[in-house]
Amino acid sequence: MVANAESYRNLFNVIGMLLGRRKCILLGNAFVVVGGGLQASALSVFYMIVGCILLEIGIGRIPIALQVVFAFCAGSIMFFLPDTPCWYYAEGYEAEGGKTLCKIFDAEIHDERVQNMKNSILTNIVFESQNENGYNILDLVWDRDHPRVGRCIRISFLILTIQQMMAPSSLHKSAQLLAAIMNTAFAFGTIPLVRTVGRFGRRSILLWSAVVLTGCMVIFVTMIGLPHRTSTAKWTAVGAISIYNMLFGYGWIGICWLYGLEVDRAPQASTCWCCSGSLGEWLFSFITVFAGGIALQNVGWKIWIWMALSCFAAIFFVCFMCPETTGKTLQEIDVLLAKEEIKHTILAEQLVMQSSVMAEKGEVSSTHIKTS
Repeated sequence: MVANAESYRNLFNVIGMLLGRRKCILLGNAFVVVGGGLQASALSVFYMIVGCILLEIGIGRIPIALQVVFAFCAGSIMFFLPDTPCWYYAEGYEAEGGKTLCKIFDAEIHDERVQNMKNSILTNIVFESQNENGYNILDLVWDRDHPRVGRCIRISFLILTIQQMMAPSSLHKSAQLLAAIMNTAFAFGTIPLVRTVGRFGRRSILLWSAVVLTGCMVIFVTMIGLPHRTSTAKWTAVGAISIYNMLFGYGWIGICWLYGLEVDRAPQASTCWCCSGSLGEWLFSFITVFAGGIALQNVGWKIWIWMALSCFAAIFFVCFMCPETTGKTLQEIDVLLAKEEIKHTILAEQLVMQSSVMAEKGEVSSTHIKTS
């Protein structure tokens, strides 16, 4: 039920371009407040179920009520914040977009930095709209358009699918204490990511963590597959899976969501990312939790070979489908993922030039796009 509620939430995000980021955050916090309030004050199973669907998860009344406090505070802050300049300009609210940019740069509307950013956003909107064929379901498997919207959607879907196929959910299905330990390992693994993601790069972290994860899983499978498991073999397996969990938290939890949001920039891709994220994340989470548990009971340790192969497949996925986006502006990423023939068009070169000029002046952090 919790997974289904999360899927509905992701599917509901398809109206994000219509409402804007600010209103979506307000709406999400409203759901949390109402859902948490229903659960915290529920006198019957019906109200508890309704509240659980709205809040997506039920973990006890006091924690639920505490979440309402955070949601209320976050929602209150949003009343004093504007939406993003990109959304304002895309929807035709040029005055509001200009005011927001002025606040960001703490400058007047005629300031060079404000005008450079405005021109970059407007050029990017025109670039994203250059799709003569329109969007078609065939774009999911074949790139007909120059911006390669289908490729962006495939990347977002597959990166979350592979994340779940690497079996973080199956590792702690059978024991609550083990689940607490494993989730804590995930959490500790994500801490250094905040400081290193910009230094090492998204692609490098995904790639090399997948290599080490494959090695850890191979060691784990080998140790638990021995006909006569000694104490040394058991502790080796424990060490391998512990390293696996912490490294998985570092390389394959936060970056998967960050990378998908960065590459899905076109309006169609932003809409489909919500669907692909919902399908990729929760469909394969369902498979790994339920099918994985049944497989562990019937097949035994051999099912872990599946996880090792998933880690191995992740290496090739990152190598061939995930270009490096670190240090690039969102406008540059659009050109980076486009077909080669459109990278040399006047509009694309203008977009890159604008981003590069702003980077040289210290207005944004970016690097030039390599077209060779």
